[in-house]
Amino acid sequence: MLRTRGARLGSQLLPAALGLGPASGRAASGARGQEWLQPAGYDTGVKVYNSLTRRKDPLIVSSADAASWYSCGPTVYDHAHLGHACSYVRFDIIRRILTRVFGCSVVMVMGVTDVDDKIIKRANEVSEPGLRRWFLRGCFPLFYMIGNYTYNNCRYV
Repeated sequence: MLRTRGARLGSQLLPAALGLGPASGRAASGARGQEWLQPAGYDTGVKVYNSLTRRKDPLIVSSADAASWYSCGPTVYDHAHLGHACSYVRFDIIRRILTRVFGCSVVMVMGVTDVDDKIIKRANEVSEPGLRRWFLRGCFPLFYMIGNYTYNNCRYV
């Protein structure tokens, strides 16, 4: 069961970073400021900024004991860079707030794209059949250097 503590504090700690939009609920219309239909599930007591409705809406999760979260990972055609780190640090901060402040268990999965036009082009340029492994060797140590141990699983797409 989710424990909720300090929902007011959490509202201040979780700004627009979660970016809940049509993926977590269904919008009645695609225009900003329109109505958003709250999905069925469990209310965590956390309010997050919904960029579709431009207001704070409840964070609803599908399971009472954990929140699941999928995020895009690197498209592995070049070395890890600061842009990658910023994305992962944001997700890690949000996960830590949900876990430590609200007692919410978070299962995170990151998708790593390894079949894409940019990747195929780059693989042909460097003649590296294991291009994904080559660049991930640089990416995952970056996670550990910045103290990000967020992802429970990686899926390669």
